[in-house]
Amino acid sequence: MFEILPYARDVCILAITAWTFYYTFVSKNVSFTKYLMKESLFQGDRMFITIENKSLRPIVIHKVSLIINGQYKLMVESYEKPLILDGFKATTIEMRPFSEIHDYDTNQPYDLSLSGKKMCLKIETGRGSLFSGYQLSFREVQKIKKNEGNLKLLTFYRKTYNGKILVPNIKYALLYTKDGVVETVFIHQNGIISEEIGGISRVDQSILHNSDAVSKMIADVLAPLEIPFTLKKVTY
Repeated sequence: MFEILPYARDVCILAITAWTFYYTFVSKNVSFTKYLMKESLFQGDRMFITIENKSLRPIVIHKVSLIINGQYKLMVESYEKPLILDGFKATTIEMRPFSEIHDYDTNQPYDLSLSGKKMCLKIETGRGSLFSGYQLSFREVQKIKKNEGNLKLLTFYRKTYNGKILVPNIKYALLYTKDGVVETVFIHQNGIISEEIGGISRVDQSILHNSDAVSKMIADVLAPLEIPFTLKKVTY
């Protein structure tokens, strides 16, 4: 009985060593650790996704897609130059500001409020694809993986105005010249101005529907500053 114990101990050590070697040097394990949505009235929405390489081997990443509720897939990033994520390192993928998310087939807006939604990342590497769920079980991730061929596509919709991202519910664009440069300020349908100009940061909602009244109010404010401007209605 006691003679067997040393052999059992050696077998256990060997098994642990083999498992550790496989996990750190052979396996490819990426963890979807965090997401953050930042919404803005004027600068577009942004999403931040953090992934972590849980093995020692570096992973060469070509594309990253977000799968939502096992029904929709959104291309988050496609790298011209592959991203190399070193072992036991994390990185945050920061998306460019966007106006909306649209259903690719219908071109209709899709509500990307991620609270309460099941999310999974598909990470395409030089050696195949990896799937990582955000607070999902292994079984849930495998189910999403098997259903990938049936996913509907989502796409980022970015509309710009004078080089600035344009978001829904913008009522007017105020163009004025400062130091020889034409600046663009947006006025939201609730009256808020994207940046203070001439000491004002809001237009009274009682006149917001009347472009002439809005233009007169701004003219009165900017007259002492001798700032020329143009007020234009915005069609989103």
